[in-house]
Amino acid sequence: MDPKRRFAVIVAGGKGVRVGGSIAKQFIEVRGKPILVHTIEAFLNSSAQTIVVVISDSYLSLWAEIKKNWFSDTAIFVASSGETRFESVKNGLDLVTGEGVVAIHDAARPCVTVEIIDTAYEQALKVGSAVPVIPLKDSIRKKIGNHSQAQDRAQYLSVQTPQVFEIKLVKEAYRKAKSIQYTDDASVVEALGVEVQLITGAYQNIKVTTAEDLDLVDLYFKKKPTKSRFLIFILIEEKIFFCWIIWPYLFDALVRIPVVFQLLQIFHYFKWRT
Repeated sequence: MDPKRRFAVIVAGGKGVRVGGSIAKQFIEVRGKPILVHTIEAFLNSSAQTIVVVISDSYLSLWAEIKKNWFSDTAIFVASSGETRFESVKNGLDLVTGEGVVAIHDAARPCVTVEIIDTAYEQALKVGSAVPVIPLKDSIRKKIGNHSQAQDRAQYLSVQTPQVFEIKLVKEAYRKAKSIQYTDDASVVEALGVEVQLITGAYQNIKVTTAEDLDLVDLYFKKKPTKSRFLIFILIEEKIFFCWIIWPYLFDALVRIPVVFQLLQIFHYFKWRT
C-alpha cells in the first residue's frame, strides 16, 4: 500500500436548517451546480486519490442523480451519515484503509481551493496533521451569564476544513473518543493527547450556514477564473478570419490579439511573394 496515499472524506449528512429552503444546504444550487458538486470538484482537481462522501440515507436518491449528472465516470465511495457530525465522520473513516493521510472536509465549504487542500496533504504527510486556520477580523466578547467581557482576538483563531491527518492517528482518535459532541476533527485528535499542526487557511473558504452565506459563495464563483472561449473576428482584405482562443483569463486572450494580426500579416506577405 502506498504510504503517501491521499483520501478525502466529505461530510454531507447535515440538514442545514439555518439556511432555510426545502432541501439541505449541500444540495442548493450555486451557479448551476449543487454546493456538494463544487466541493467534490475541488478535491478531484487536487492530489486526492480516493473520495468518500458521507450522506444521509434519505438523500441517496438525490445523490444518485448528482452522481449520474456530474460524476458518472468517477469512482466515489458513499458512507451513511450518523446522528451527529462525529458519527458521520467515523462512518466515513470506516471506508478509509491502509496507510497515508485523510482529509476530512465539510461539504458546505465549496470555496476551498486546491492550494489549501494540497498544502494540507503535504503538511500532514510530514508531521501527521494539518488544520487550516485564519485570524479573527471582528472584535469578540465572552458571554458570562447576562453580561459579557471583551477578549483579545489575537489569542483566537477561526478553524476551517479540510483537516488532514495520518490515517492511523485519526482512526485511533475516533475509536477512543469519550464523547460524540466534538464539532471538528482536530478536537478529537487533540483529546488523544496529540498536538495538531496548523496551516494558513483562507477567508474565502467559508462554511455555508445561513442564507447570506449563499450570496458570498455566488460572488466567489462569479469572480473565480474559468476557462472560456472567445471568438475574435478579424477583418483583413475583405475576408473574415475566425480565431478561437482558449485561455483562463480574458485579459490574456486580449493581449494575444496583436500576435494574431502579426501572424496573419506574415502569412499574407509570403502569400503575395509566391
